[in-house]
Amino acid sequence: MATSVCFPPEDDGFGNRRYVSCPERTCANIFELVKGTAFGAAAGAVGSAVLRLHGHTMMDPLHAARAGALGGAVLGPGVMVGLFVGGIVLVGIIEALPCSFGYWNNRNVNTWS
Repeated sequence: MATSVCFPPEDDGFGNRRYVSCPERTCANIFELVKGTAFGAAAGAVGSAVLRLHGHTMMDPLHAARAGALGGAVLGPGVMVGLFVGGIVLVGIIEALPCSFGYWNNRNVNTWS
């Protein structure tokens, strides 16, 4: 949401593409990565403050914000890499199956012999 305000999309609603310079695209990608870290820090601080208000003794909000920021910084790129590697592994597993998918659509197979 904030990304589309700071960096408008590459095309408008009518399909007209606009030129996006390399520095603008790089700034948009960095902003996307930093957004996860900022959200993690905010969630950690708010969550710790809410738990303290309800009588639970957990981390103080400063350390919770630091832990949330670290989690956001690690999980953001980690999820992207994990999806990429998982997709490659899934394609490899499908390719290694002993049957082809065309076999299941073949209606001329005689199963009575």
